[in-house]
Parts: sequence; structure tokens; C-alpha cells
Amino acid sequence: YDLSSLDKTLVEIEAQRKAQMAESLGFTLKIGLGALILGVLLSLAQGLRYARPIRRLAQSAGRIAQGDFTARVVVKQADEVGQLGQQFNYMAGRIEHLLTESVAKAEMEHELALAREIQSVLVPAPGTHIAPGIEVAGYYEPASNVGGDFWDLSVLPRGRAAILIGDVTGHGVPASILTATAKGCLDTLRHVHGGDMQVAETMRV
Repeated sequence: YDLSSLDKTLVEIEAQRKAQMAESLGFTLKIGLGALILGVLLSLAQGLRYARPIRRLAQSAGRIAQGDFTARVVVKQADEVGQLGQQFNYMAGRIEHLLTESVAKAEMEHELALAREIQSVLVPAPGTHIAPGIEVAGYYEPASNVGGDFWDLSVLPRGRAAILIGDVTGHGVPASILTATAKGCLDTLRHVHGGDMQVAETMRV
């Protein structure tokens, strides 16, 4: 039997198999390389998509840290990054509102402290005060930061003394302003009339 033709056929089949394998491997490598390149490009695009808004968030946070509480971010996405931007804007608004309230509160406390200091001058110091024929122990403490009450002990001519006690309705700065006005009017009346100061005339004025 002659097997040369069969051997030749087997050689051709093996050559075809190797060629097909090489072609298949090359095609697979091309597909894999293309998929790899596409994946890298998609990853870069996705990274840039998330990096830009996060970078804007960081820039806005830096502006807030430097004192610019009007800084906000533009929200264009509806995903998690967009929700983060919305929450950031809400937080920035709350911080700005709270700081505004804190400044207003500090200014109010300063005004109250100033009003309390002024009011403390309107009343005699705590302790004993002596006038002709009378000795008075007085102490004044407002119910709140600033009250609307006052008292005074004045020495009048001819061995007389006047005790003035006033109570303005309410508390706070408005009441203290009225107290200061009333106290000023009484002091003026006492200096003008001097020894002729009468209770009825004082009450009428």
C-alpha cells in the first residue's frame, strides 16, 4: 500500500489548521486590543465626567473656607454626584444663614450689654445711701438683660430728700430707652426747680 497521498493530505490539513489557528488568534488579539482601548477610553471619559463636578465642588469648598459664603456649584447631573452638589449647595446656604444669624445675635448682645451698662449709671450703686434725715439701702437687678425700672435718692435744699422710683412697662432696649428718658426728665426738673420741686408737679410732668 502507498500512503504518500494520505501523508500529503495530513500535512495539508495540519497546515490549514495552523493557519486557521493563527488567523483566529490574530482576530482574537485584535478584538481584545480594541476592547482594551475602548475600555480605557470609556474609563477616561467616565473619570472626566465625575472629576469635573468634584473639582468644582472642591473649588467652591475652598471659596467658602476663604469666607465667600455665596459660593455654589452648578448641578447638571441627576446621579449621585448631582445629589452631592445639591446637598453641598444646601449646606452652603445653611452656613450663610447661620452666620448671618450669629452676626445679628452678636450685634444684639452688644447693644444689650451697652444698654445695660448705660442703665447701670441711671441707678445708685448697691449699698447704703444717706440723705438728710434718711438712710436708704438699695439694690437694683433687672429681671432680664435690660429692664425698665430705676430708682434714685436726691438731696434737696432745706434738709429735704426725694426718693424716685420708676417702672416702665416691658423689658429690653425699648423699656431702657424710656427709663433713660424719664430719668433725664426728672433730673432736669429737679435741677430747674431745685428746692421748689413738688411731688404733684413732678407727677404731672
